[in-house]
Amino acid sequence: MKFDYDVLIVGGGPAGLQSAQMLGRAGRTALVCDDGRPRNRPAAHMHYFPTRDGLPPEEFRRLFRSDLAHYPSLHLRDVSVTDLVPKEEGFEGVLADGSRVSARKIILADGVQDILPPIPGLSELFGKTVFHCPYCHGYEFKGKTLGIVGNGEMAFAMTGILRGLSQDLILFTQGASAFSSEQAEALARRGVPIIEETIASFLGEEDGVLIRLDNGREIFRHGILLRPPQKPKSDLGLRLGCRINEQGFYEVDTEAQSSVANVFIAGDGMDPRQSVLTSAYTGMMAAISANHRLAREDMLRD
Repeated sequence: MKFDYDVLIVGGGPAGLQSAQMLGRAGRTALVCDDGRPRNRPAAHMHYFPTRDGLPPEEFRRLFRSDLAHYPSLHLRDVSVTDLVPKEEGFEGVLADGSRVSARKIILADGVQDILPPIPGLSELFGKTVFHCPYCHGYEFKGKTLGIVGNGEMAFAMTGILRGLSQDLILFTQGASAFSSEQAEALARRGVPIIEETIASFLGEEDGVLIRLDNGREIFRHGILLRPPQKPKSDLGLRLGCRINEQGFYEVDTEAQSSVANVFIAGDGMDPRQSVLTSAYTGMMAAISANHRLAREDMLRD
């Protein structure tokens, strides 16, 4: 069977673009389909990528795309993939514009989406003064007042991490606190207030966030750390039969292979605790694994 591409890459973020570059340099044909909805879209800057510290994410993708133009075997389309259909020795991708493409291998790199709690004002501020990662965005609030929305072990850990940036922290537990006696004593010793009243809304101000509680009390913070749960952005892998772990992300082996043959996973879909740099790394590893399979098949083919 003749295929349009060696590899169809679903997702045009750091993982998908890095997959494409590696395949292009290996002489493979690949199509990157990008739906234009990257997870870091609301963020004004990105970090932890050498020589690109503080660069806007959209500019990073533009520069990366321009790099890929050097490889004529690579193609990019601004369209989402709506379905993946197994075919003999490969797959058919159904695109949102109605077209169809065939490929021998699939790399799922479309990432995850954050599931925000339904608090008025949150979606407008998320990725700005309300941030999800202390490493990616905490430094911009160094020495300022910070709030942490969370409870139990995660909130305790985030408090310890953020104390390296600010000594003025408040915990918003959204209900009765779930800290151990040891954790509660440690928080009290360090003067970290625990607010158990539920947050009614967030209101953006010129230099921060006004948190309004259900009891009417208002508290100002320059920044808020809130770590929402995530889920894979699409169910393409699930429909193919790819297994997910207890956290809801795709299971992969040491070669980025999913539980379905010839379907590889890169980026946040395998582990959302990633930076742009580590996401790109997983894209490279998925592409190397896919290319090794392609090369072996080609060598053994009559």
